[in-house]
Order: sequence, then structure tokens, then C-alpha cells
Amino acid sequence: MGLLAGAAPAFASDKGSCAPADMAALAGWEGIWMAEGLSSDINGRSRPDQESFRPYSKFQGFDAPWNEEGRRRFKEAQIDLDKVDQGGWGFPVMMTAPTPFEITIGRGKTTMTGEYRDIRVIYTDGRGHDADGWPTIYGDSIGCWHGDTLKAETTMVHYTPEFNKLAATLSDNAVFEETYRLTAPDRLELDAVITDPETLTKPWVVHVNYLKHKILDRIVIEGALEQNNRVEQIDGQYTIKGIEGGLAGPDTDDSAKGGK
Repeated sequence: MGLLAGAAPAFASDKGSCAPADMAALAGWEGIWMAEGLSSDINGRSRPDQESFRPYSKFQGFDAPWNEEGRRRFKEAQIDLDKVDQGGWGFPVMMTAPTPFEITIGRGKTTMTGEYRDIRVIYTDGRGHDADGWPTIYGDSIGCWHGDTLKAETTMVHYTPEFNKLAATLSDNAVFEETYRLTAPDRLELDAVITDPETLTKPWVVHVNYLKHKILDRIVIEGALEQNNRVEQIDGQYTIKGIEGGLAGPDTDDSAKGGK
């Protein structure tokens, strides 16, 4: 942990130099996003037909270049997968989970807020990593804007099976280098490179496409999956109970595609 905390950041250190140069040009980033190929009901919760789908996330580790130690940890985690309740997503699983997230851009930080109360902050005010920090389920993220591209570095991410059992079994010293680009009005792309000599034989490269949610224009944050769930399916359409005439949601085929 001390090595990571004291390492020089890969970004400019002058205050404000990593902030967005043109906030208006980044307006398209704000909104509700979901990883391509996944879908949610119109209340933001994962679709029932995806509850048994695994892996949920590209960051779960099925295609990671594990070394012997990493493979041992991964196999051990899969054996115990059904013995632990999922407490939330954490990082990096929240970035490809079957629930939407919202991006809010400020001059000094960009915040990603998930439907399961996941909150991730990427500081873009030129600061380095937290010298007094310790590994947590969301890690420590700093970033820098380069025009309309956000580059981020996340360290001190702690795998905690009691909370985020679907995360890859990386060590606390893993480093995540992320590049986010808005490639179309309704499409955001992420290229991530993960290095962790303790568990990986080489850098692990992950590419994710995000699409803007077809229905939601805000994050719906509530309780457990079935608690106060007002979504019902009538004649192949998802609606909200109690609303006269219903509120149409995406059908199964369209929702799987995501986007507008």
C-alpha cells in the first residue's frame, strides 16, 4: 500500500491543469449509462432474465491472464461464489454491472453514481493519490481531461468477497489505467489496462461500450432487488404499477441492445 500511495501520479500535478477545459463540450457525458449487452427495467433494476447470467461483468476475471497465484485465488472464489450474498458492486464491477450508472462532471472531480448506491469519485484537480489512504472496495481514483477524453488511474482497490464477490481476485496493489471517450451522442467507450504482477502474467486489457439508457433520465436508488418493485409485464411490455395507462419500458429485444 505504501508503494502505491507514494508513487508519482501519471497526471499533471498543477492544481486545475487536469480539469475540463470546456465544460459545455462535455454535456453529452451526463446522463444514465449502461454497459452494452446488458439491460434493466424502467425502474433501473436488472432484468429478471439476467439474474442467472454469469459473468455479469467483464471485470470478473474469466479472461484475465492469471499467473499461478491469481488462478488459485480465482478458482477459490468461484467455489465459494454461492455461499456469500452480493452486497454491492464496488469498483471495477460497477462499470459493467447489470444496473445503470450516472456521470456528473465537475471541474475538480467526475462522479459516477450507481443504482445500488455505488459512488465513485475521480479527482481531476491535479492531486496525486492519497498518501494516507488504504485499500477499499472503490479504490482511489485520480484523472485528467484531455479535450473530450478522460484518463484515470485507480489504485488501492480491495477485493472483499463479503461485499463484491463478482470482482476479480486481484491484489490490493493492482493499478487500473482507464481511458473514457464519447464516440457518439449515445455511446461511451472505455479502454482499461490492469497491471498486477502479484496475480497476472501480463497487463489485462478490457474494452467496454456503454449506451445511454432508453428510458431513465435519472438514477433510481432504492433497496433490495424485489423491495418495492413496481415493474410488471403486461402483453410483453414493462410498465409501472399504479400509473394509469402504464409507463412503457423497452421490450426484451430492444432492451438487450441498449442505447436510444
